[in-house]
Amino acid sequence: MKKTITLFILSIPFFSHASLTSQDIPKCEEVGDSIEQILDNRTKETGIDFSLKDVFVVREIKEKGQDKDSRSCYALLRTETYNKLEILYSVWVENRRYFVEITDANPIIDAETMAKSTEELQNNLGEDKLKSFEMAKKHSDMKEACLALEVAKGFFLNAHNEQKYLKVNNLLKENCNK
Repeated sequence: MKKTITLFILSIPFFSHASLTSQDIPKCEEVGDSIEQILDNRTKETGIDFSLKDVFVVREIKEKGQDKDSRSCYALLRTETYNKLEILYSVWVENRRYFVEITDANPIIDAETMAKSTEELQNNLGEDKLKSFEMAKKHSDMKEACLALEVAKGFFLNAHNEQKYLKVNNLLKENCNK
């Protein structure tokens, strides 16, 4: 579900602009600061970390019938969330200012990104089970509380979250004699 939301969030065009000293349209590789600003703004808006870590490829795309006052560009990036993120963007000039618009973005889901997502999901499920433990304990249902801790322990183990795993293990010892 998170990937679907991310794809939708990335498919909405976003803009950046800056002043120019000439009427020339900046080259695709010359607007990196604007792309980074757009990604940072998207991070603030969505809570999904699109912070730019690296740029692998940047190139201009020549399209039939392309307006001479704009450029179409392609870039392959690495962000905090995605090891590979393809973006298409346009650059154009209006009133001595250039504008950048990301028109499309598609994450390439590789093994490392998938593992990161899986660990995040496991951590979230573990946190949910910790909440279930607190509620069951509050209502004196210790059988249910201990079961929630056992499940949470498994989720944190799968997420490689040693700190939470140890915390849950201690809670089990204190509350469930395990």
